[in-house]
Amino acid sequence: MFLRILILALLLPGLMSCGRGITAAEADRGNFEPYFQKFEAYSADMGRPTFGDDAISIQFGFLKENEAGRCEWHFFKGRVVLIDHDKWEAFDEESREALILHELGHCILRREHDEHVATIPDVRGAAAKDPDAPPPTFVGPKSIMNPTSLQGTIFRRNHDYYVKELFGALP
Repeated sequence: MFLRILILALLLPGLMSCGRGITAAEADRGNFEPYFQKFEAYSADMGRPTFGDDAISIQFGFLKENEAGRCEWHFFKGRVVLIDHDKWEAFDEESREALILHELGHCILRREHDEHVATIPDVRGAAAKDPDAPPPTFVGPKSIMNPTSLQGTIFRRNHDYYVKELFGALP
């Protein structure tokens, strides 16, 4: 009897963590597939291929007010990326890509949040008039894994830096 109670106690949290109110229609990764494919292409380019990792579901779901996305691990369903629908609709294309890369960084690469800021080379920022001048820089999130949403303009201007940083390919 004790063994049955122990097994039930160990399995119950996994059974109860299935999320609330997620329908089959929301479970379709179709809206997010182009971003998932970009993640796979970047991972291959950086020498860290993740092809075939289709066990991840990306779907709209219910999140806290301050969350745009979240990676969850469920006992039976596996890894699930939940995206806040209203925030998704308000984001520009670059912010959407940054969000999905961030959440897949948690789910696939097992990266934690990185709240550090750093001086980042602003390679697509204002062009230097003097070709011998050092490239422009800005102080901003050191990592795409920063817990605050990376603004699309920052991500767009420094795309290569943030993708390399995500996959550990910076010098």
